[in-house]
Amino acid sequence: MSEEQAEQSGENQNEQPTKTAAELKTEAQTAFVEGDLPLARKAALEWKEVSGSREAELFLKRLEPRGPKNEGESKRRRSIWIWAILAIALIIGGAFGAMQFLTPPPVEPPAVIKEQEVAAKPEIQSEPTDDFAAEPTPEPTKEPPPLPEIEPTPEPVLNPTASPTPEPTARPTKDPAVLFSEKNLPKEGGELLFGPITAVIKHDITNSPLDPSSKDFAISESYVITNGVESFVLTTELITPYSLADNNWDAGIEFRDTNPKNANPTNSDTGFYQLRISASNNGVYQFRYRSYLTNSWAYLDSGVIQPGLLNQEKSSTNKIKLIVNDGQWELHLNDTFVAESTQEMRRIREPGQIRVAIGMEPGSEVKGAKTKFENTAIWSLRKGR
Repeated sequence: MSEEQAEQSGENQNEQPTKTAAELKTEAQTAFVEGDLPLARKAALEWKEVSGSREAELFLKRLEPRGPKNEGESKRRRSIWIWAILAIALIIGGAFGAMQFLTPPPVEPPAVIKEQEVAAKPEIQSEPTDDFAAEPTPEPTKEPPPLPEIEPTPEPVLNPTASPTPEPTARPTKDPAVLFSEKNLPKEGGELLFGPITAVIKHDITNSPLDPSSKDFAISESYVITNGVESFVLTTELITPYSLADNNWDAGIEFRDTNPKNANPTNSDTGFYQLRISASNNGVYQFRYRSYLTNSWAYLDSGVIQPGLLNQEKSSTNKIKLIVNDGQWELHLNDTFVAESTQEMRRIREPGQIRVAIGMEPGSEVKGAKTKFENTAIWSLRKGR
């Protein structure tokens, strides 16, 4: 296969998954808040499948149907509400009775009493004289004053206590990238420059060595993470595609590629650096430089990984951290220091492309298999490094 075909084959592997773990997590939480449990469960299952994280499993358990324990809790709460309503009714009834007891009886208007006194007073009749019979002068009838209008005291209206409305669960206010940065910031890192993403690379067994007569390795399959970075901290979680007992596998990081399309190289400084980890021989690492001009590799460092440090079983996780600072590099595996540069990187000291890669050694791929790099992120170097 020609280098152009190999590059096209490598570039075709840069297809990102439809949705990242962070997007699926946000979709599941949003659907849960809005009450769309089927959609929340579907998104959570995809989230778990993509990330395999403990957080996704716990979220799925929250979506499981309520069991007897929750039903008992619901009955207990209903009982509390019934007693609360009865207590409110007793308070309202007691208040109404107290107001009836404290309201004085109506007082009969004074005008009515005066009218009764006038009606009960006997009439005084004048005695007749010898000259003539005089008629008694009737006393003027006094009209009673109009009765004052007494407005009835309105009965107090007691408003029932409103039932508290439960507030919906608040949606996450922080961006997933911010939460990831706060939780996973390496001690050597400063600012999150890119990620986190999940890179999935399909195995391509059609690649052949660059020169069958040489010891150079095959063209790798890669996934571009970002461009234009020189010194950085890269963190990722490599998910092993299969057990070493079934087949050898490898994984690596390529960086400072200033000419990724290999267009008309003019000097030996056009190329990239590559750090490779292989499961063979119970774990080895190799650091080398690829020249586009000479179409060859320059081997700079290599060594054996500490026994038992590299997880080699199928679907196991290996946490990789690569620190690149000017002319030096440093490798950590599963939170343990592995190796550092023994000679300075002098060929390229300028920003370039960064990518994860597989298939750098012949026979390290299996047809139909995939290698996954989860939570892949690029950080700036902390000041003082």
